[in-house]
Amino acid sequence: MLCYIAINETVMVLYSLFYKVSSNFIFYNIYYVINFLTLFYLFKKTNKSKIIISLINVFTVVYFILIPIDIFVLKINYSNKTQVIPYIFAGLSIIFLALNYFIQILKSNEIIKVDRSIMFWISIAFLFYYLAFSPIKISQNFYGSFIIHSYLYYIRIIASVLMNLILIFGFLWSKKA
Repeated sequence: MLCYIAINETVMVLYSLFYKVSSNFIFYNIYYVINFLTLFYLFKKTNKSKIIISLINVFTVVYFILIPIDIFVLKINYSNKTQVIPYIFAGLSIIFLALNYFIQILKSNEIIKVDRSIMFWISIAFLFYYLAFSPIKISQNFYGSFIIHSYLYYIRIIASVLMNLILIFGFLWSKKA
């Protein structure tokens, strides 16, 4: 996933420079699909509850159903705007799955050694990120041009930095499986 992010960011910059375009949101939209699928997969693989695993499958299917709705019904042009409804749905799903992960950890004997689990740090990072960024995402496509909402983008930067710092710490601190 980390390699894909680096490649995606590089391709976005080169695409913008080479084709002289001001908008490369299509790459963000592709990234969102891969990011959410990866997170759904991680939560699915670390979960023991058959109900939650089935729910993750439903989240994945609904996410893919929402993309055509976003494009064809809401007429969101993915080349100059980012996902709206699918992103919000998947973000809220990740919040739910992270909270569920914490509840499962609290009910188990793993609570003593949880800080050494990479999944613990991934859950914390993405829980904070999607809690902070989901309201901003709602306004991004609809109110992005208004100056009054520009302060919300600082929250996105802070949320991204915080998420990445938590992930870095988690990768350094967690024990290798």
